[in-house]
Amino acid sequence: MLTIDLNENKQLVIAQTPTVAAARGQVLIKVNAAGVNRADLLQRQGKYPPPPGDSKILGLEVCGEVVALGEGVASQWLGQHVMALCAGGGYGEFVAVDVRHCMIKPATFSNAQGAAFCEVFLTAFDAIAQYPEFGAEHTVLVHAGASGVGTAAISLAKYLQAQVVVTVGSDEKKQFCLAHGADKAINYRQHNWREVMKAEGLSADLIIDPVAGGYLNDDLSVINMDGRIVVLALLGGAIVSNLMVPSYCKSELS
Repeated sequence: MLTIDLNENKQLVIAQTPTVAAARGQVLIKVNAAGVNRADLLQRQGKYPPPPGDSKILGLEVCGEVVALGEGVASQWLGQHVMALCAGGGYGEFVAVDVRHCMIKPATFSNAQGAAFCEVFLTAFDAIAQYPEFGAEHTVLVHAGASGVGTAAISLAKYLQAQVVVTVGSDEKKQFCLAHGADKAINYRQHNWREVMKAEGLSADLIIDPVAGGYLNDDLSVINMDGRIVVLALLGGAIVSNLMVPSYCKSELS
């Protein structure tokens, strides 16, 4: 089968590899479209090696048609058009995926939409689910609001009738997020987002943060009592100096 592989210079090239087969509990998907995620970019740079035993081919999510079934998979999956999360291998003509990681593609979705849905929307949904009561009269602060997970979080939060504040790195992204439904967008390259929120009387019940590092102290300064901070990644580092925990949190953290 054809795949998108990496040459010795880490450039993307078309390559021939043996066609994969569906193992027990898996389906074989003929790939119509594949998503591009940050993990793929990091893996291309050699900074995110796949776990032992997983495919070394890039690609963590796909959309396509189930063309073969592994042992133990119900027959109704055959021929289904699905969206799926992969352990790797999505940048190939075919990919074998655990059937539990597949969802039926809605008829209204294009293949491209199906390939771009699972990773960001499931991540955003899981983050919001950390605050079970979240909804109307609550506020979420989403860092990297124009990212895939950020825009998914905006959509889900507005569906729940919550207020959405986002931070972004450009005025173009600011306008994009506002058009997408965010109530407030702050360009952190022009303004200190914490000071803007404080000045406008804004606080958050839920914060979705892929930065961490130095952001955590500012997160804690705008979080409401009983709020949740969900750290998705550590782009700002894993070390926090002089963490300033609000007084109402100290007994819980001690």
